[in-house]
Amino acid sequence: MYRNVFLSVVSLFAASSLSISALRAAPDTVDAVFANSAGQVFEAAEYGGIASVLVQPDGKILFGSNEMPAVLDRGTPGETSLALPLIRFNPDGTVDNTFYADNHATGSDAGIYYDSNGWPEVHALGLLSDGKIVAAGVMQGVRTGTYSSPGTYLESNSIVRFNADGTIDTSFQTAGTIGWPTGGLNYIEAVTIQPDDKTIAVGGFAGFQDASTSPYIARYGIARLNVDGSVDTGFEIDPSEFGVPSGVYAVRGFFGAAALDASGKIYVTGYFEWGYSYPAPRIHVVARLFPDGHRDPSFNPTLPVNLEEARGVVVEPDGKLVVLGQYESPASSSWMVRLNPDGSVDPSFTLDPALGVVSARPLQRDPAGKYLLVTSASGTRDRMQRILSDGSLDPSFDASSLWTDHPSGTAESGYFSNATTAPNGKIYAGSAFDSVNGTPTVKLVAFEGDSMPAALTWTATAPSVVENAGSITLSVRRTGPLSGAVSVDYSTSFGSAGASDLTATSGTLHWADGLGGVQSLVIPISQDALSEGDENFSVNLSSAVGDPIAGPSSVSVTIIDDEALPVITADPVSLAVKEGASATFSVGVSSPVPVSYQWQKDGVDIPGATSSSYSIAAT
Repeated sequence: MYRNVFLSVVSLFAASSLSISALRAAPDTVDAVFANSAGQVFEAAEYGGIASVLVQPDGKILFGSNEMPAVLDRGTPGETSLALPLIRFNPDGTVDNTFYADNHATGSDAGIYYDSNGWPEVHALGLLSDGKIVAAGVMQGVRTGTYSSPGTYLESNSIVRFNADGTIDTSFQTAGTIGWPTGGLNYIEAVTIQPDDKTIAVGGFAGFQDASTSPYIARYGIARLNVDGSVDTGFEIDPSEFGVPSGVYAVRGFFGAAALDASGKIYVTGYFEWGYSYPAPRIHVVARLFPDGHRDPSFNPTLPVNLEEARGVVVEPDGKLVVLGQYESPASSSWMVRLNPDGSVDPSFTLDPALGVVSARPLQRDPAGKYLLVTSASGTRDRMQRILSDGSLDPSFDASSLWTDHPSGTAESGYFSNATTAPNGKIYAGSAFDSVNGTPTVKLVAFEGDSMPAALTWTATAPSVVENAGSITLSVRRTGPLSGAVSVDYSTSFGSAGASDLTATSGTLHWADGLGGVQSLVIPISQDALSEGDENFSVNLSSAVGDPIAGPSSVSVTIIDDEALPVITADPVSLAVKEGASATFSVGVSSPVPVSYQWQKDGVDIPGATSSSYSIAAT
């Protein structure tokens, strides 16, 4: 059972002052300064759009694109026509000329490149704790020279890494993704950086290669890379655990999002398909994985029968998650729900039906618990709106885009693709347009956003960790104006969990002047052989300097006992099928650690039947 221990904070310091707040523009007001600088870099009369955006802790903004032409003045030799799969701006919208990931407009020169038919696309961006930048999508690598004289050169399908100044990180050695034997483009759609700086990559790919001469390692659309870029062989998914029948050919996995919870488990959305028929058989996936990649059967959501695809997932501070997908029919609405940690639906969230079809790339929760969504009554995705934590429409944010100088010569609606909210509340978005809310700005835009109060908050308010995990990483986020240096002390307090269960830990987290984002702390967890049930301890924040602690200053961490035997939550159901038809049996299990399965017939093990489901093929 869970035993909660509530402990008081020893000391807490937060400076308070009386101030008169200045009038602030509406959240959907376009930042004119940013529009007049960053918003004039790209060429409106060219195809292409923003595909990813990331705000660094220092306020600089990275935008990834699908090879958009631009004219930049780098100082020497002056203004040059370039294609920019990746560019970094200063907070005021000026180009950060210390960062170079340019490319010639043909796609055959320095920078992120794709020498086959097409162009490089940066779908995803990630930031390591040391400031290194992961860029992923559709690409063949990165180089400082040309095709014939590549200079510093990293040949890597779908993923590369840069140092903080934009130089190529040659310590990141991977040959990248491998495509499916059935053909098609291999790509990475999203990356998630773990607290240990390992990279989870999801998309459409058959596997990874550590080097171009190495055999490929099968990974079915989701892989984890070590810090040096090599494939983490301690992480692997098994399609049979998701219901893919045994013995089928050409199994393929396509994943769109991955999100970590405080315990290190991974939520993923996507689907599996197999065979050579069209349309191929498909199994949708909204799942939780153990840190080694095995499916956690304790999380078992019921998906809509008419689901076309599950696309986005966000873990909220209380451990619940929000999932976004698209219905196959009717195509006039989207599936967006809040789920409890066991997969059941949380009724506290209902998406406003007036929004119709919505999308988000990626789905993100802002510090106030709101979600930005791309909407459109006409299907052009020309509008961006925001919902509150309960799914209702936020009337304070409504942005529309136009593409007047369209390459076709005829003005059209613009379209949004992605957006993110910075720690100071400012909103950055982009894709293909040349004005937003009537303000000229090409391909990208900054909105004033909400005024975020200076605050330090836990990113997880109900964390848990399995006893055998070895440690738990907790994070504190700084939001607000980011003025001045900030620090806060942390310490653990024993509860029902004591010195034999964890190592007492204390220290101080620091943020420099102008830096936001998260700082993390690691608490060692001890494994034992006792069946003692779940236990708890607390981690306390105190003595904050510079910014106040907002929300709970103390969180209770649950250590989940891993000695208990798995519990069958759903027995296999007897089936009656026509002669020669296929049949699939499944079992539901609850367990804090990966479990093994063995199906039997008449008391005899069935060879190869070692997953949570067992299928008998049609004859």
